[in-house]
Amino acid sequence: MKFPKQDEIDDFILKNNSFKAEELRLKHAFRSGFHVHINQMEVRQKMSHRFPELINRKNYIFPKPSLLSQASSEATSLWRANQMSLIEPLTNVLEVTGGSGIDTWGLEKAGAQNIDICETNETLCDILKYNGQLLEGVRNIFNTDSNNFSPKKKYNWLYADPSRIDSNGNRVFHPKQCSPNPIESIINWEKWATYVAIKLSPMLEPHQVLKWFPNCKFLITLSVRKEVKELIMISSQTHVSGTQILAVDLNDSGTENYRILLDKFEIQKSSPQPLSYIYDPDPVIVASNGISFVSNKWNLKTLHISSRILTSSEFHSDFPGRIFAVIKKEKPFEFDWPSGASIVSRNFPTKVEEIKKRLKCKESAEHFLFAYTDTSRKKWFLRCKRIFITK
Repeated sequence: MKFPKQDEIDDFILKNNSFKAEELRLKHAFRSGFHVHINQMEVRQKMSHRFPELINRKNYIFPKPSLLSQASSEATSLWRANQMSLIEPLTNVLEVTGGSGIDTWGLEKAGAQNIDICETNETLCDILKYNGQLLEGVRNIFNTDSNNFSPKKKYNWLYADPSRIDSNGNRVFHPKQCSPNPIESIINWEKWATYVAIKLSPMLEPHQVLKWFPNCKFLITLSVRKEVKELIMISSQTHVSGTQILAVDLNDSGTENYRILLDKFEIQKSSPQPLSYIYDPDPVIVASNGISFVSNKWNLKTLHISSRILTSSEFHSDFPGRIFAVIKKEKPFEFDWPSGASIVSRNFPTKVEEIKKRLKCKESAEHFLFAYTDTSRKKWFLRCKRIFITK
């Protein structure tokens, strides 16, 4: 497949930047090759924050945006690949789901010397090969799926990002619904490589993932600026004792804000009353089942096991989440609320929008109302003021 040069793409974008991509696809429906130009323009319009380095790389070609919907950002791709290289060198890598090529770039950037890539889409194979020559990487492209691939050597790493779009175009998250199915494929994959890394949906329950993949050595829930992005499962048949369960938050550049090794899942202590401070764990802590761990680590108590609202009389500035000073506990809807407050509903029968409507209050970055049910099943509103920590 022949791809346009950068000056051709730049000229096309300059002339057509005022049009929507959908309009241009109709306009150039019968003109061969222009779909590639439109794809590059649309990616730059909608996804520049996800791929800043590659967008500025001269002559780099992106697939159509719909094929980038599941793709990692540069930040998560490179962070993951660097973590893999710390466990085992990326000397020989098998990537069984080539896809958009963003993860291939991350692996090469982290030091992968030789990558064999399986990809069923012929156009994506062409793009992977073209970009590989541009980036001077050693990519061996196989237009096949992993079920039909016969490895000729043992790999250091196998990487998989199974498609979470089914044959009807619907989004799925259970591994059995993904393609390839990693639960079925893991037996072969662990024979082919010393380590296997699989990118999974962050909607999965970590304890269940450990049951599906008994040789799991690392289970990492990854977020970017507190938005959970992926669950990374790394397995191996080598004798490495135990499983490390991690919660990691990155900034936009891929630098870690923090990482927490979740040692144990202990029973949380409860408190009948809110104490001086309220602690609301980051989403990555919640997704990784780490609430019990952080509550024990920072000696916090919960207002209810289902509320995820932690409290303490002590102030902990290093807590991974939002911190609030408690103002007052009230019975629901039995008082006048100030003009502004952000509503947080946890284990409470009334939805946020209904609470907001009844109280007639606008959003506030400083003042918060926590609606919750306590251990005695009584309903409460808790007035709080957010404490901003400068780090």
